Amino acid sequence: MRVAGINRIGEIYKTQQMKMEPIKTKKQDEVQLSTLAKDYQYALNAAKKLPDVRQKEVDTIKERISSGTYNVDMQEVSEKIMSRFDMKG
Repeated sequence: MRVAGINRIGEIYKTQQMKMEPIKTKKQDEVQLSTLAKDYQYALNAAKKLPDVRQKEVDTIKERISSGTYNVDMQEVSEKIMSRFDMKG
């Protein structure tokens, strides 16, 4: 069976494609950030500006260790460790 005008269908299709224009929207996408998100962004940007290592503090501790004046209070260390856990059960 032969379908008459099959070539014309292709021509019509091509003509229709040429006439189509992109749809223009009047409203653009919009993003609104919560106050909490803005605060996190501000804190993140501030943290990124800080150096990874506080070299002055490291040097001070190294000097104290070398001179023998660096003492650690084990009671304070254990209290800080325990304060991170809820021991109230």
